[in-house]
Amino acid sequence: MENPPAVRAGDADRERALVVLRDATVSGHLTLDEFSERIERAELARTHAELEAVTADLPARSGEAALPARHTAAPWRTPRGCTSTRAGRSGRCGSAPARAQARRSAPR
Repeated sequence: MENPPAVRAGDADRERALVVLRDATVSGHLTLDEFSERIERAELARTHAELEAVTADLPARSGEAALPARHTAAPWRTPRGCTSTRAGRSGRCGSAPARAQARRSAPR
């Protein structure tokens, strides 16, 4: 999925572009003059489209998606053995009153 051109680029996006540029220079795809010019453009890039323009004609690094890769949040996880969707950061199931009720009504 491509990012819309107006999406702002972050420091991590620019850093990934710099790595691609460095690798392209080491492998002989860019001259030092081209590398210097593109590094400057990448460091000043404000959007994903500007970063993509800097690296568009270069081969992608093996095992990586096209630049810039955006992170996705981890899916919500319910603790093992918990049927409630209210488990919070503590990793406990449900609310405190619900846990107290469950303890009182649990068979002994």
